[in-house]
Amino acid sequence: MSDGPRIVVAGAGAIGCFIGGLLAGAEHSVTLLARPRIQAEIRTHGLTLTDFGGMARNLSADDLTLASDETCLRDADIVLVTVKSRDTENMARLIARHTAQGVQVISLQNGMGNRAIFAQHLPQHDLRAGLVPFNVVAMGQGCYHRASSGDLVIEG
Repeated sequence: MSDGPRIVVAGAGAIGCFIGGLLAGAEHSVTLLARPRIQAEIRTHGLTLTDFGGMARNLSADDLTLASDETCLRDADIVLVTVKSRDTENMARLIARHTAQGVQVISLQNGMGNRAIFAQHLPQHDLRAGLVPFNVVAMGQGCYHRASSGDLVIEG
């Protein structure tokens, strides 16, 4: 893995596993904070990423760090938040409790108001919003398929 920033994907479902997998495949240090079911799939089958254009990447479970305990946030330099909007406030509290001031927090979520929630709970963090204009489908057995086009955008 890289000597670069330590990235935690908080709420690694379909979008989080796909983005985290791409980053890990590019030699970044990535921890997926995910539900036990998702971790079990990845431990058993690895992580497979595919897309509509024919891209296919396979990562072994050893290429990632899998976590279900929010204390993994303590080591983060960057937190990519991919939880559902209804879970934003709880995740903001966990990030506030477990990360140092100044950690970059990037919201890669749908819905309105997420940025304001993070600003309320994380006033000393570097907050960014992102746009994920594509969808990712969980195919089972650790496979995530990007089924539409679009480029990930993160505010500067």
